[in-house]
Amino acid sequence: MLDRLKPRYPKLPLLITETGLSVSPNAYRVGAPNYGYGGNTVADQTNGLLQNLNDIHSASMPITGVVIHEYLDAWWKFGLQDSYSQDPNDIEEWFGLVKLKTSGDWYSTEFRDVYFEIKQLWLD
Repeated sequence: MLDRLKPRYPKLPLLITETGLSVSPNAYRVGAPNYGYGGNTVADQTNGLLQNLNDIHSASMPITGVVIHEYLDAWWKFGLQDSYSQDPNDIEEWFGLVKLKTSGDWYSTEFRDVYFEIKQLWLD
């Protein structure tokens, strides 16, 4: 896709504004190489995002940058009541490189494997 889009607009910078994979547990799992909108395993999320970043990096035309969707799982999308728990059926709540965990009467965070892989990729 990138190799078809960039030649059409060679003088404009191209920014990929959203790439990510949901690890929502109750969605249908497609699996690699055609990762689904949801239902991916943590390994799928890691491998798929690394492949996306590699594809962007190796595109024949320069790409300005990429934004990963998203840093932290998004429990808050449907109002205050929805923000108190993560819905296993809501694909949109499971894209994070970092997951929220219930911790007593509050929450803590935990990095998913993909966080460390991307961090290392960008340090190299």
